[in-house]
Amino acid sequence: MIAAISYRNIWRNKQRSLVVMFAIAIGIWGALLVIGLAKGLTGMRHDNAVSTYVSHIQVHDPDYLRFGLIENHIDKANELEQYLAKEPQLQAYSPRIKIEAFLQSTQGNSALILNGIKPDLEQELTVVSEMLEDGNYFNSFKRQSPIIISKRLSERLNLDIGAKLRMSFSNVDGQTVSTVYKVIDIFQTGNSIYDEVNAFVPYTS
Repeated sequence: MIAAISYRNIWRNKQRSLVVMFAIAIGIWGALLVIGLAKGLTGMRHDNAVSTYVSHIQVHDPDYLRFGLIENHIDKANELEQYLAKEPQLQAYSPRIKIEAFLQSTQGNSALILNGIKPDLEQELTVVSEMLEDGNYFNSFKRQSPIIISKRLSERLNLDIGAKLRMSFSNVDGQTVSTVYKVIDIFQTGNSIYDEVNAFVPYTS
């Protein structure tokens, strides 16, 4: 009885009822659209972070997460790398050295994080090698120490491929070291904040 009365009451004023139905439908559709868009963007940012710089697992010296200094390195890194190379279930790995550095060029200065990488291993782990202007992932360079910087940094400091810049940083003994690098390529990821403060150089033990 109540259901029948309710049904007749809905269609007593068809225009009013249709407007309410359409309003509810549009509201539900809009909410689903926003939720789907937000979930998609979150997933995309997550996948981009994993494939670009985070990876699935990172191993650090415990003090590195607190202080982030070069002396907070893994003491038996070579033994760990040999173990990882023999692990059949591991798809890819790559050692990295991260150093807080200060960039100096004729166009300006900037604080950076120098990422020392082994290109052949790193390109199996991340997709930065696929995001280069010239595709020179340390494949070709002369005596000058090579460096790959971001598009965002190159535009801010007006640095092109072939430009020279000076990097200053502290070594494991706490002494300030200054090295001249030559830009051999420029990368651009989907994370402008990451691009702003990161650069890549060859890993040296």
